[in-house]
Amino acid sequence: MIWTTRRDGATLRMLVHVDDLLISGDKDAAVQAWLRTFLGRFEGNEEPAHHYIGLQIDYDRHAGRLKVHQTEFTEELLRSQGYDDCNPVGVPMEPNTYLYESDRPNIPDVALSTKYMHVVGD
Repeated sequence: MIWTTRRDGATLRMLVHVDDLLISGDKDAAVQAWLRTFLGRFEGNEEPAHHYIGLQIDYDRHAGRLKVHQTEFTEELLRSQGYDDCNPVGVPMEPNTYLYESDRPNIPDVALSTKYMHVVGD
């Protein structure tokens, strides 16, 4: 859930997932004041976010860049499936490849289906 408000000319946002909160805004002073008020009522701590619910957050304040990614998760997923030495490609199939229902087996491969469900998180 994302909660948004405007205070003293600033836009403030709080992203909530169970008991993990991420607070941001467009004016540092307003964010700090809101955070002090919040921490005055609820237990928590203030620290820069580098990870949030499985996402990595890289922020370069001077360059004004924010990058949210899952590099660690992706690399671990590839390692766990034995694909850590693969070469990345822009398109995983040859262009103009067509898949037809007749190309699939009549009986699903249970082992392959189980592995797929494990990888994507059944």
